[in-house]
Amino acid sequence: RASLTAFALTLFAATAASAQDAPVLDTSSYWRTHYTIMQPIYLKAGVQTKMPINTFGCKNAWMQFSTALPPKDWAAADYSDAGWLRLAGLMVASTTKDADTKSPLFGLECLRGKFTVADPAAATGLKLTVEYRGGIVAWINGKELARAHLAKGSDLETLAEPTQADEKFPRRLVDVAIPPSLLRKGVNVLALECHRAPYLDTELVINEKKWPQGITIARASCGVESVRLTAPASALQAVTANASRPAGFQVWNSNSAAADFDMDYGDPNEPLRPIEIVGARNGTFSGKVVVGSTEPIKGLKATATDLVSADGKSRIPASRVVVRYAMPDGIEACAEARYLGSWGAKVAIDSEYPRAYKNAAVTPPEVLENLLDSPPPDVPVWKKSRKDPGQPAGSPVFGAVCGIWATVTIPADVPAGEYSGTLAISADGRKPVATPLRIKVSAWALPSPDKFRSFIDVIESPESLALAYNVPLWSDRHFQLIEASFRRLKGLGSRVVYLPIICQTNLGNAQSLVQWKKKADGQYECDFTVFDRYLDAVERGQGKPEIVCLYVWDSYFDRVLGGRGDEKWEPGDQKKAIAEMKGHGPDMTVADAAAGDADTREMPSYSSPDSAAAWAPVAEGIMTRLKKRGWADRAMLGLMCDYMPTKECALGVAKIFPNLPWASAAHQWPRPLYGIPITYRANVFAGDGQSYLDPSERRLYGWANPALDVHFLRLLREYYPLTTFRLMEETTVMQGYRGVARLGADFWCVLSNRRGERVGSIAGRYPKSFWNNLNIEVNVLAQGPNGPVATARYEAIREGLQECEARIVVERALRDKDASAKLGKETCAKFQAMLDERSRQIRHGTSTLAANGHYVQWAWAPENWWQAPGVAGHCYYIGSGWESRAYDLFAAAAEVEKKAPASSTK
Repeated sequence: RASLTAFALTLFAATAASAQDAPVLDTSSYWRTHYTIMQPIYLKAGVQTKMPINTFGCKNAWMQFSTALPPKDWAAADYSDAGWLRLAGLMVASTTKDADTKSPLFGLECLRGKFTVADPAAATGLKLTVEYRGGIVAWINGKELARAHLAKGSDLETLAEPTQADEKFPRRLVDVAIPPSLLRKGVNVLALECHRAPYLDTELVINEKKWPQGITIARASCGVESVRLTAPASALQAVTANASRPAGFQVWNSNSAAADFDMDYGDPNEPLRPIEIVGARNGTFSGKVVVGSTEPIKGLKATATDLVSADGKSRIPASRVVVRYAMPDGIEACAEARYLGSWGAKVAIDSEYPRAYKNAAVTPPEVLENLLDSPPPDVPVWKKSRKDPGQPAGSPVFGAVCGIWATVTIPADVPAGEYSGTLAISADGRKPVATPLRIKVSAWALPSPDKFRSFIDVIESPESLALAYNVPLWSDRHFQLIEASFRRLKGLGSRVVYLPIICQTNLGNAQSLVQWKKKADGQYECDFTVFDRYLDAVERGQGKPEIVCLYVWDSYFDRVLGGRGDEKWEPGDQKKAIAEMKGHGPDMTVADAAAGDADTREMPSYSSPDSAAAWAPVAEGIMTRLKKRGWADRAMLGLMCDYMPTKECALGVAKIFPNLPWASAAHQWPRPLYGIPITYRANVFAGDGQSYLDPSERRLYGWANPALDVHFLRLLREYYPLTTFRLMEETTVMQGYRGVARLGADFWCVLSNRRGERVGSIAGRYPKSFWNNLNIEVNVLAQGPNGPVATARYEAIREGLQECEARIVVERALRDKDASAKLGKETCAKFQAMLDERSRQIRHGTSTLAANGHYVQWAWAPENWWQAPGVAGHCYYIGSGWESRAYDLFAAAAEVEKKAPASSTK
């Protein structure tokens, strides 16, 4: 945290240094950025040596491959940087404990900032000050202005001058005068080229076998820390600053894989460009722009036209283009440091605990996350509050900001090619804005989501919906909301449904889906009304599930250790609750329709000799209903975690539900269950060789795994960058898993404190069924005004699933002898090289790229890409040309489908 505090103070100091001059560009401005990842270099006995990459017995060969350099003319004024990352402020890799704010794996950082000059001759007195690591070259409109700590005549891979043992950081380039002769009328470009310096061996700790530290690099040696381009008052008539939100109404472009924030604004020096989308037939793909204003926005509306092919013969109707409005909800890791650092804010919040932001000195920026199906009645000016009045003065110019998403579902039979239309945007009192909407369609046709080869498990929470919308449990309106959630999940191909047959499981359900009614004679009869209606909602919304998990067991019953886990990690109230359950059986709901209330009935323990008879009407009713729907062969029992039933308990359940297998979600693979099969297994830590390795070391094909083994990304959180969600499915398949498990659909923050503030989810809310760090933490849907809506992370997951399916089609063909022969050796070699490069890009894109701070193995260990937010990797990936790689993948799948169609069904 000290490093980030110093970062904020440095920014403020740089601002104060030239207070008499006005900022034209500064650290908080929007910069187009290109990063090049390189294997670090250090001086071993004075000799330049590549950083070792062997850690924990793994080679980590992906670190040996540098990513692409920018083109040689990247600093020129007219160079098109539209595909580069657009970032408010400078990249901050981490804000966690003891971590550096930069990444030591960035070997080159290139920044482009823009400002307007009306009269170059009158623009006198401009000065540039930069604080940086490594070495730097500053360019104005492609002409070198100054350099420091970097040899003349260097190329883009040249190392900067090494750090000196007694050197103070950061290095500085101070008050460099900008000659008017370097300026031009119109838009000017300040380009900064920052090179890495080799490390001293004293700056490193190399433990190639020790866990958890691995290889530690105390600090990054490349990166701009702060920048300030200023103009004196006499030049302000000739120069237009670009250091704050401009007045008025704006529309600007945004990369669909990057987040937008409520503090964003458009760079007035960048034109509004067409929305560009790449996709495949029968798939769904999104592009977006963002609108903003210094005044509230009312009457916002966007409409799309038909998308027409270049020859005019084919079209994608406007009905296939869904326009949605992105509103603020939630945070993104480390964004607060970029947006609020120049405010002098104390922003070092531990990203592991996002609720700590409530105690932040300044409210953090919020992500435009929730995608509303209808325009909001008005978009207010979003503001941030300051809790510490003693901090330095000065603040951003706040604005009204809303994202506009255009999501295209491409018909399966539309011809391949480029299609163009228009997205028209209007608002009360604003001049309408229209931007071209273009989509490049591949000839490959995606299967429907329910036929995806990869697997995703998203869990719906009916009681969360009732609490969120304040509707009676199991009312007509409640079931409408449930069905709406499942309709959203159908778009992801989620094929699992969890049916809590008992109360108070880890899913947080107060009631069971199968209920009892007490008759006049004091006896009970089974009531399947709620159960049947819930299955109806599943079938109408999501479709026929692949797995129907009958949730009949949880960790508070008779149990033994199933894998990794230990009671010593359980909190005191949990231990007490579990002790109180000893000898007791599960509870089921007793409904009293007349009173509109519910009670519970304790069922016999599964180990009890009376259990089978008492449970018989429940089991018979469930299985009869599942058989009638054609779901009986998909039924399994659950849910085991780090604990599993004792032998007596497991065999007792087997008498009630004979011949049904079990499901498990735990840290590691479960132990054998007394001869009972466990056919659905989700684990946290890679097992059986399921770690990501570079393709030069090993390739794994999770989609070919006959077992339904999936990855539970235990530490994944909603504040992770969108890149993580986009790439998680493909990454897990590359690790040998079939896909991803244990995401939440609608486990929203619905539990309230005494002040009526929503403070928690119902997942794990009962101490006895609290699973510690295995609780559900991530939701793909959000609470919309009238029902569940998609989120930006939902769309990232959907597009990632579609790209993963294309990868699987190509890999199937490469692994099939007949298909490979039809494709030919040259094509197969080309496709394999494309997939190998894609694997490395994905590994870069999900990594923290860190080598210091708490648990540095999050960057270096091959299986731990998901254990910390990969902020630096995300920043790299956005500007790395992912769109063209996605289209190349779709094109390869199309070629396979054309030349070797049989391989796609094997």
